[in-house]
Amino acid sequence: MQLESGRPGEAIASLTEAHRLHMASGDLMGQAGTLKHLGRAHRDAGQEDQARESLAAALTLFEKLKADAEAQAIRSALTALDDLEKPSTFSSVE
Repeated sequence: MQLESGRPGEAIASLTEAHRLHMASGDLMGQAGTLKHLGRAHRDAGQEDQARESLAAALTLFEKLKADAEAQAIRSALTALDDLEKPSTFSSVE
């Protein structure tokens, strides 16, 4: 809810706790899904490095779980994140 409400900081706190609980219970799919959302929250908060870490961890789990569609979505999200950090190739027009 916090993520959709434009409150990524609150979302990060809630998702971090949810991830901890999924880890404690051994729920790999829950961990992967939470990491995916955590990556989005970090991205929305301007924390690209943390976003990349969360998404990469989610990708590893989705691949382990053979969740191919989810894994592909994460790969796309990582590519989009990398594109954000590339310097602009536009030159100023004089």
